[in-house]
Amino acid sequence: MRIRFVRPDVDLCEIVVTGRKGPDVRLPAAPVRGGLPHDLVHAAVEKSLRITDGFWGAVAAGATFDGFEPLEPRRHRNSGAKVLRRRGDRVMAGELKVNYVYRLWRGLPLTGTGPSPLSPEDILTASAAIDAAEARWRNTPKGSALEWTWHL
Repeated sequence: MRIRFVRPDVDLCEIVVTGRKGPDVRLPAAPVRGGLPHDLVHAAVEKSLRITDGFWGAVAAGATFDGFEPLEPRRHRNSGAKVLRRRGDRVMAGELKVNYVYRLWRGLPLTGTGPSPLSPEDILTASAAIDAAEARWRNTPKGSALEWTWHL
């Protein structure tokens, strides 16, 4: 699967996903908070920790999330929701891991997060992956795209 994190403006990100099971999709441009697109953080952490059934694994399998639009109109629009219903618990487990390491990486408080869902080694690995993704995003010029290949 190919993910394009398009940077139409300095503080905006549009996502275009092709080569997945199901129709190609896009997430229209939205503001980037914290200097790094949230879904890019997911890509970096999930790939570095080999989380195959998190957000991007579900998207690769054909899941769709709120806001995603097909690149070409299709008749059957709910098939992505079926994929998500089958994988929901695993996607949520991945979400917790990504958000936990992201909060550590940003220096945000961990109050109310519970025990770490990651080992210290995984936290180091994922943090380094966020560092690398942040550098790539920072070096993506306005009007260009950061290309990401998803396969595990």
